[in-house]
Amino acid sequence: MNGASAPKRSIGRLVVALMMVEMISSFENSMTITALPTIARQFNDIAHVGWLITGFVLVQAGTAAVGGRLGDIYGRRRMLAIIAILCAAGSVVSALATTLEGIIIGRAIQGVSGALLPLCFGIVREYVPQEKVAFWVGCLSGAYAVGAGLGNVLAGFLVDLGGWHTIFLFTAGYSVLALIPLATMVPETTRLTLKGQTDYLGGLLFVPAVALTLYGFGNISSSPFLSVTVAGCSLIGLGLIALWAWHESRHPEPLIDVRLLANRDIALANLCYALLGLGMVQMPIISMMLLQQPVWTGIGLGVTATIAGIVKTPTAFGSAVASPLSGYISGRFGGRASIVTGSALGIVGWGGLTLFHDSIALAVMWMTIGVAAIAMLLAAVPNIVLAHVPLSRSSEATGLSMVVKGIFAGVGAQAVTAILGSRSILGADGTAYPSREGFMLCLGLTTGTAVLILLTGLTIGRGKPTPAAEENTVREVAA
Repeated sequence: MNGASAPKRSIGRLVVALMMVEMISSFENSMTITALPTIARQFNDIAHVGWLITGFVLVQAGTAAVGGRLGDIYGRRRMLAIIAILCAAGSVVSALATTLEGIIIGRAIQGVSGALLPLCFGIVREYVPQEKVAFWVGCLSGAYAVGAGLGNVLAGFLVDLGGWHTIFLFTAGYSVLALIPLATMVPETTRLTLKGQTDYLGGLLFVPAVALTLYGFGNISSSPFLSVTVAGCSLIGLGLIALWAWHESRHPEPLIDVRLLANRDIALANLCYALLGLGMVQMPIISMMLLQQPVWTGIGLGVTATIAGIVKTPTAFGSAVASPLSGYISGRFGGRASIVTGSALGIVGWGGLTLFHDSIALAVMWMTIGVAAIAMLLAAVPNIVLAHVPLSRSSEATGLSMVVKGIFAGVGAQAVTAILGSRSILGADGTAYPSREGFMLCLGLTTGTAVLILLTGLTIGRGKPTPAAEENTVREVAA
């Protein structure tokens, strides 16, 4: 089977299998977010519970590009199988944990799922005709969003029925089951022969750099900014990031080729991804807390975790439509059109939620628009990147974009939880809840990032960019 002659039925089976595999990451993320308020109440630690998200996205950032490149080199299907097994192991660690630290460790192991989507993008580009790649990339992004919606519903039911441990038991079982379609419906993928030694050290160097940066900025709310711990970690982390970028830009065979960012449109697309991670991607955290927030606090709708998951179901259907639509628009008019459309929807959705959130119906309507906007942007950026890079670097290049989004999503998660944690009110039993001021600040800042994405998207080149000439077709790589 190849991109020039593969029958439609074979392509359909392939993409369905990839959708099932990538949902591992979707379930891990959405189910934990749904359970976040419950876990926060049990450990009575709103600020530090954010590390359940930050630790996860930190490792996602580390493995997105590294795992993507290893898949480009040693075979993408093989890497998918390895990652699925590691995800199952991480889920088991979190399920058996009795402390917040233990759950965070398991969540960090789960974070290797960051490479799943870039690997799936690479397989689609390898086997699907070039003119159909943008649409199927949109479908993969849509499946991720649908998985998030299903995860919200399942997590709410499981948390109310058996506690937060049950969500990790579910993700462990699903990760193992996903190996079946991977083995039976996904063919072997291309392996590369490298000219020199791969720079593994440089590829992994930025992980501690980002960890120190996130630790520093994540503790600004609880420590003086100029304290030795906060300032030191922040400065060392930023310095290591700069060192990593310099090292990778000079290495002849880098594992993560930062030189790909030299392309103007790729750089601008990744800037949109950074802004998306910093702001709009935080919608699940903010919305799930808003839905489950007690009414007496002055903001919140006071529903259970199960109801919160159910009422957010429409957002999954909105994403299921928006992602393929984004792929279609990208294929026909270019990724710029998808970014402009998605960011405009984001302004409407987030702005509406900021101003009108006093009923479940209104909140769900704005959330559906906002999540559809996120889905369009998540599909648009990979299509811009894939249109500018050789086939042999497809997973690495899209993985590098995931690194950018993951780093800023981690910063965004820390910022959101820090804001909500620092602006809180106490219940009669001493439990802390985010205040109205905290919610409104988060909503307003996130609406602002949607505006910035729109302005950035308008500067990206018009129309459909010309793909890289080197290794531009499946036949050349497979030959």
